[in-house]
Amino acid sequence: MAQSKSTKKLFNMAYGLGASIVIIGALFKILHWDFGFPFDGNTLLTVGLVTEALIFAISAFEPIDDDLDWSLVYPELAGGAASGGKGESPEGLLSKKLDQMLKDARIDGELITSLSTSISSLEGAAKGMTPTADAMNSTKKYSEEMAMAAAQMESLNSLYKVHVEFFFSSCTTICPIMNRNMLQVSKEFASQENFGIASISIDPFFDTPQVLKAYANRYNATHPNWNFLTGDKDTIHKLSNEGFKLFAAQDKDEIDGFSHSGLFALIDQNGIVRSRKDKHGNPLFYYNGLEQEGIDMLIQDIKKLL
Repeated sequence: MAQSKSTKKLFNMAYGLGASIVIIGALFKILHWDFGFPFDGNTLLTVGLVTEALIFAISAFEPIDDDLDWSLVYPELAGGAASGGKGESPEGLLSKKLDQMLKDARIDGELITSLSTSISSLEGAAKGMTPTADAMNSTKKYSEEMAMAAAQMESLNSLYKVHVEFFFSSCTTICPIMNRNMLQVSKEFASQENFGIASISIDPFFDTPQVLKAYANRYNATHPNWNFLTGDKDTIHKLSNEGFKLFAAQDKDEIDGFSHSGLFALIDQNGIVRSRKDKHGNPLFYYNGLEQEGIDMLIQDIKKLL
Protein backbone atom coordinates (compact mmCIF):
# COMPACT_ATOMS: atom_id res chain seq x y z
CA MET A 1 0.00 0.00 0.00
CA ALA A 2 1.08 3.60 0.61
CA GLN A 3 3.72 2.53 3.09
CA SER A 4 6.42 1.92 0.51
CA LYS A 5 8.51 4.82 -0.73
CA SER A 6 7.53 4.28 -4.40
CA THR A 7 3.82 4.13 -3.54
CA LYS A 8 4.01 7.33 -1.50
CA LYS A 9 5.75 9.03 -4.41
CA LEU A 10 3.02 7.85 -6.78
CA PHE A 11 0.26 9.10 -4.49
CA ASN A 12 1.94 12.51 -4.12
CA MET A 13 2.13 12.79 -7.90
CA ALA A 14 -1.54 11.83 -8.25
CA TYR A 15 -2.56 14.42 -5.63
CA GLY A 16 -0.73 17.14 -7.52
CA LEU A 17 -1.96 16.18 -10.98
CA GLY A 18 -5.57 15.86 -9.79
CA ALA A 19 -5.48 19.25 -8.16
CA SER A 20 -3.92 20.78 -11.28
CA ILE A 21 -6.67 19.35 -13.51
CA VAL A 22 -9.34 20.70 -11.16
CA ILE A 23 -7.78 24.20 -11.23
CA ILE A 24 -7.47 24.16 -15.04
CA GLY A 25 -11.07 22.94 -15.37
CA ALA A 26 -12.28 25.73 -13.08
CA LEU A 27 -10.32 28.25 -15.17
CA PHE A 28 -11.98 26.94 -18.36
CA LYS A 29 -15.42 27.28 -16.71
CA ILE A 30 -14.80 30.81 -15.44
CA LEU A 31 -13.45 32.10 -18.77
CA HIS A 32 -15.97 30.03 -20.83
CA TRP A 33 -13.27 28.32 -22.85
CA ASP A 34 -14.39 25.29 -24.84
CA PHE A 35 -12.07 23.58 -27.33
CA GLY A 36 -14.21 20.50 -27.64
CA PHE A 37 -13.99 17.18 -25.80
CA PRO A 38 -11.93 16.53 -23.74
CA PHE A 39 -10.70 20.17 -23.49
CA ASP A 40 -13.78 21.74 -22.03
CA GLY A 41 -14.47 22.92 -18.50
CA ASN A 42 -16.97 20.21 -17.55
CA THR A 43 -14.76 17.33 -18.65
CA LEU A 44 -11.61 18.66 -16.98
CA LEU A 45 -13.43 19.38 -13.71
CA THR A 46 -15.00 15.90 -13.75
CA VAL A 47 -11.69 14.13 -14.42
CA GLY A 48 -9.86 16.15 -11.75
CA LEU A 49 -12.51 15.72 -9.05
CA VAL A 50 -12.96 11.99 -9.72
CA THR A 51 -9.16 11.54 -9.51
CA GLU A 52 -9.04 13.38 -6.19
CA ALA A 53 -12.02 11.42 -4.86
CA LEU A 54 -10.41 8.08 -5.75
CA ILE A 55 -7.12 9.06 -4.12
CA PHE A 56 -8.87 10.15 -0.91
CA ALA A 57 -10.93 6.94 -0.91
CA ILE A 58 -7.82 4.79 -1.21
CA SER A 59 -6.05 6.86 1.46
CA ALA A 60 -8.83 6.05 3.89
CA PHE A 61 -7.67 2.41 3.95
CA GLU A 62 -3.96 3.12 4.40
CA PRO A 63 -2.46 1.52 7.51
CA ILE A 64 -1.23 3.86 10.23
CA ASP A 65 2.55 4.10 10.50
CA ASP A 66 3.98 2.74 13.70
CA ASP A 67 5.42 5.33 16.09
CA LEU A 68 9.18 5.23 16.49
CA ASP A 69 10.31 3.56 19.69
CA TRP A 70 12.84 6.05 21.04
CA SER A 71 13.38 3.92 24.11
CA LEU A 72 15.56 1.66 21.95
CA VAL A 73 18.01 4.56 21.66
CA TYR A 74 17.42 6.10 25.10
CA PRO A 75 16.56 3.31 27.55
CA GLU A 76 15.90 5.90 30.26
CA LEU A 77 12.67 6.81 28.47
CA ALA A 78 11.34 3.35 29.22
CA GLY A 79 12.76 3.32 32.75
CA GLY A 80 15.48 0.87 31.73
CA ALA A 81 19.26 0.95 32.02
CA ALA A 82 21.48 1.75 29.05
CA SER A 83 23.46 -1.47 29.32
CA GLY A 84 20.73 -3.88 30.31
CA GLY A 85 21.24 -3.42 34.07
CA LYS A 86 18.57 -3.15 36.66
CA GLY A 87 15.75 -0.85 35.57
CA GLU A 88 15.67 2.60 37.20
CA SER A 89 13.44 5.64 36.69
CA PRO A 90 14.76 8.67 34.72
CA GLU A 91 14.34 10.80 37.84
CA GLY A 92 16.58 8.47 39.81
CA LEU A 93 19.27 8.48 37.14
CA LEU A 94 19.24 12.28 36.92
CA SER A 95 19.41 12.62 40.70
CA LYS A 96 22.41 10.28 40.88
CA LYS A 97 24.21 12.22 38.14
CA LEU A 98 23.65 15.53 39.92
CA ASP A 99 24.82 14.09 43.22
CA GLN A 100 27.99 12.78 41.60
CA MET A 101 28.67 16.16 39.92
CA LEU A 102 28.29 18.01 43.24
CA LYS A 103 30.54 15.47 44.94
CA ASP A 104 33.23 15.80 42.28
CA ALA A 105 33.09 19.60 42.58
CA ARG A 106 33.24 19.38 46.39
CA ILE A 107 30.12 21.49 46.76
CA ASP A 108 28.33 20.72 50.00
CA GLY A 109 25.58 22.35 52.04
CA GLU A 110 27.98 24.41 54.14
CA LEU A 111 29.64 25.96 51.09
CA ILE A 112 26.30 26.85 49.49
CA THR A 113 25.09 28.48 52.72
CA SER A 114 28.30 30.50 52.95
CA LEU A 115 27.98 31.66 49.34
CA SER A 116 24.33 32.63 49.87
CA THR A 117 25.23 34.73 52.92
CA SER A 118 28.05 36.48 51.07
CA ILE A 119 25.85 37.27 48.05
CA SER A 120 23.11 38.68 50.31
CA SER A 121 25.62 40.93 52.05
CA LEU A 122 27.04 42.12 48.73
CA GLU A 123 23.58 42.81 47.38
CA GLY A 124 22.70 44.92 50.44
CA ALA A 125 25.89 46.93 50.14
CA ALA A 126 25.36 47.48 46.41
CA LYS A 127 21.81 48.71 46.96
CA GLY A 128 23.05 51.17 49.53
CA MET A 129 25.76 52.47 47.21
CA THR A 130 23.68 52.78 44.03
CA PRO A 131 21.56 55.86 44.94
CA THR A 132 24.63 57.75 46.18
CA ALA A 133 26.68 56.88 43.09
CA ASP A 134 23.84 57.75 40.73
CA ALA A 135 23.28 61.08 42.44
CA MET A 136 27.00 61.93 42.29
CA ASN A 137 27.27 60.96 38.62
CA SER A 138 24.13 62.90 37.67
CA THR A 139 25.27 66.00 39.54
CA LYS A 140 28.73 65.81 38.01
CA LYS A 141 27.38 65.33 34.48
CA TYR A 142 24.88 68.17 34.86
CA SER A 143 27.58 70.52 36.17
CA GLU A 144 29.93 69.65 33.32
CA GLU A 145 27.23 70.12 30.68
CA MET A 146 26.06 73.47 32.04
CA ALA A 147 29.66 74.68 32.43
CA MET A 148 30.40 73.75 28.82
CA ALA A 149 27.26 75.45 27.56
CA ALA A 150 28.02 78.57 29.61
CA ALA A 151 31.60 78.66 28.33
CA GLN A 152 30.48 78.38 24.72
CA MET A 153 27.89 81.12 25.18
CA GLU A 154 30.45 83.28 26.96
CA SER A 155 32.84 82.93 24.03
CA LEU A 156 30.13 84.27 21.75
CA ASN A 157 29.28 87.08 24.17
CA SER A 158 32.89 88.22 24.29
CA LEU A 159 32.77 88.83 20.57
CA TYR A 160 29.43 90.58 20.15
CA LYS A 161 25.90 91.14 21.41
CA VAL A 162 24.06 87.87 20.92
CA HIS A 163 20.49 87.35 19.92
CA VAL A 164 19.43 83.80 20.91
CA GLU A 165 16.65 81.48 19.74
CA PHE A 166 15.88 77.78 20.15
CA PHE A 167 14.41 76.04 17.09
CA PHE A 168 14.67 72.91 14.91
CA SER A 169 14.92 72.74 11.13
CA SER A 170 12.07 70.25 10.51
CA CYS A 171 9.60 72.45 12.40
CA THR A 172 6.61 73.40 10.23
CA THR A 173 4.71 75.54 12.73
CA ILE A 174 6.39 78.52 14.47
CA CYS A 175 10.04 78.10 13.43
CA PRO A 176 9.59 79.39 9.84
CA ILE A 177 7.92 82.54 11.24
CA MET A 178 10.65 82.99 13.86
CA ASN A 179 13.47 82.69 11.33
CA ARG A 180 11.83 84.99 8.78
CA ASN A 181 11.64 87.59 11.56
CA MET A 182 15.19 86.74 12.58
CA LEU A 183 16.27 87.43 8.99
CA GLN A 184 14.67 90.88 9.27
CA VAL A 185 16.75 91.58 12.39
CA SER A 186 19.96 90.36 10.74
CA LYS A 187 19.42 92.62 7.74
CA GLU A 188 18.90 95.59 10.07
CA PHE A 189 22.41 95.03 11.46
CA ALA A 190 24.12 93.60 8.38
CA SER A 191 27.09 95.95 8.70
CA GLN A 192 27.54 95.51 12.46
CA GLU A 193 30.49 93.27 13.32
CA ASN A 194 29.78 93.25 17.06
CA PHE A 195 26.27 91.86 16.58
CA GLY A 196 25.48 88.16 16.28
CA ILE A 197 22.72 85.56 16.30
CA ALA A 198 22.78 82.09 17.88
CA SER A 199 20.13 79.75 16.49
CA ILE A 200 20.35 76.61 18.63
CA SER A 201 18.67 73.39 17.44
CA ILE A 202 16.69 71.37 20.00
CA ASP A 203 16.74 68.34 17.65
CA PRO A 204 20.46 67.65 17.18
CA PHE A 205 19.83 64.05 16.09
CA PHE A 206 18.30 65.30 12.84
CA ASP A 207 19.93 68.73 12.65
CA THR A 208 23.47 67.77 11.70
CA PRO A 209 25.90 70.53 10.63
CA GLN A 210 25.12 69.68 7.00
CA VAL A 211 21.36 70.00 7.57
CA LEU A 212 21.79 73.31 9.42
CA LYS A 213 24.00 74.68 6.64
CA ALA A 214 21.32 73.86 4.06
CA TYR A 215 18.69 75.41 6.33
CA ALA A 216 20.73 78.62 6.64
CA ASN A 217 21.06 78.82 2.86
CA ARG A 218 17.31 78.32 2.46
CA TYR A 219 16.61 81.31 4.70
CA ASN A 220 19.41 83.39 3.14
CA ALA A 221 21.10 83.70 6.54
CA THR A 222 24.20 85.41 5.19
CA HIS A 223 25.18 87.52 8.20
CA PRO A 224 28.74 86.37 9.09
CA ASN A 225 27.87 86.26 12.79
CA TRP A 226 24.66 84.25 12.43
CA ASN A 227 25.60 80.87 13.93
CA PHE A 228 23.43 77.74 13.64
CA LEU A 229 24.45 75.54 16.57
CA THR A 230 23.91 71.93 17.59
CA GLY A 231 25.24 69.56 20.26
CA ASP A 232 24.07 67.12 22.93
CA LYS A 233 20.27 67.12 23.17
CA ASP A 234 20.06 66.91 26.97
CA THR A 235 22.55 69.74 27.38
CA ILE A 236 20.68 71.95 24.91
CA HIS A 237 17.32 71.28 26.55
CA LYS A 238 18.77 72.07 30.00
CA LEU A 239 20.31 75.26 28.65
CA SER A 240 16.96 76.30 27.20
CA ASN A 241 14.74 75.29 30.13
CA GLU A 242 16.99 75.90 33.12
CA GLY A 243 19.43 78.46 31.73
CA PHE A 244 17.27 80.80 29.67
CA LYS A 245 13.94 79.63 31.13
CA LEU A 246 12.65 79.19 27.57
CA PHE A 247 10.59 76.01 27.23
CA ALA A 248 11.87 73.26 24.91
CA ALA A 249 11.01 69.55 25.00
CA GLN A 250 10.36 66.50 22.89
CA ASP A 251 6.58 66.05 22.58
CA LYS A 252 5.02 63.12 20.71
CA ASP A 253 1.66 64.91 20.67
CA GLU A 254 3.05 67.78 18.61
CA ILE A 255 2.86 67.50 14.83
CA ASP A 256 6.66 67.79 14.43
CA GLY A 257 7.61 65.89 17.60
CA PHE A 258 8.91 68.88 19.60
CA SER A 259 7.44 71.79 21.52
CA HIS A 260 9.32 75.03 22.26
CA SER A 261 9.00 78.72 23.00
CA GLY A 262 8.67 81.33 20.26
CA LEU A 263 10.52 83.98 22.27
CA PHE A 264 13.89 85.58 21.50
CA ALA A 265 16.54 86.42 24.11
CA LEU A 266 18.97 89.35 23.91
CA ILE A 267 22.36 89.02 25.64
CA ASP A 268 24.96 91.75 25.97
CA GLN A 269 28.76 91.34 25.89
CA ASN A 270 28.81 90.75 29.64
CA GLY A 271 26.59 87.67 29.31
CA ILE A 272 23.57 89.41 30.85
CA VAL A 273 20.08 88.78 29.45
CA ARG A 274 18.73 92.24 28.65
CA SER A 275 15.10 93.17 29.06
CA ARG A 276 12.80 96.19 28.92
CA LYS A 277 9.56 97.38 30.45
CA ASP A 278 6.16 97.44 28.80
CA LYS A 279 3.95 100.52 28.71
CA HIS A 280 2.64 99.64 32.17
CA GLY A 281 6.11 99.39 33.70
CA ASN A 282 6.18 95.59 33.86
CA PRO A 283 9.45 93.84 32.89
CA LEU A 284 9.59 92.04 29.54
CA PHE A 285 12.43 89.54 29.75
CA TYR A 286 12.06 88.23 26.20
CA TYR A 287 10.87 89.37 22.80
CA ASN A 288 7.98 87.79 20.91
CA GLY A 289 9.55 86.24 17.83
CA LEU A 290 6.19 85.66 16.18
CA GLU A 291 4.84 89.23 16.08
CA GLN A 292 6.15 92.36 14.44
CA GLU A 293 5.74 94.35 17.66
CA GLY A 294 8.23 92.09 19.42
CA ILE A 295 10.70 92.34 16.51
CA ASP A 296 10.47 96.15 16.51
CA MET A 297 11.21 96.28 20.25
CA LEU A 298 14.15 93.90 19.80
CA ILE A 299 15.67 96.04 17.05
CA GLN A 300 15.26 99.17 19.19
CA ASP A 301 17.04 97.56 22.17
CA ILE A 302 19.89 96.17 20.06
CA LYS A 303 20.54 99.67 18.75
CA LYS A 304 20.78 100.92 22.34
CA LEU A 305 23.44 98.31 23.12
CA LEU A 306 25.44 99.08 19.98
